[in-house]
Amino acid sequence: LDQTNAIWSLVVPVIAKSDEVAREVAPSRWEVAKPAGRLLVTSPSAIERLPSRRERIFNLVPGLEALPLHISTSGSKSVECTLQFIS
Repeated sequence: LDQTNAIWSLVVPVIAKSDEVAREVAPSRWEVAKPAGRLLVTSPSAIERLPSRRERIFNLVPGLEALPLHISTSGSKSVECTLQFIS
């Protein structure tokens, strides 16, 4: 299987209520303010927020609001993502 031009992607539905502030700190780093601390989402590749009509979506995680983040890469590189909670 030739993966030279393949595009790999990972959709990360970060559980976050609409009143929890989410912000892009850098192209490869997002931060979500949680009641007990901060959730950091980092990747060697750029992280993008998937476009949607609303700030949060419900259908990726049934019954919960989620911030839809998307990470992609191409070729034979892997898609990596780290979630870290800091209290």
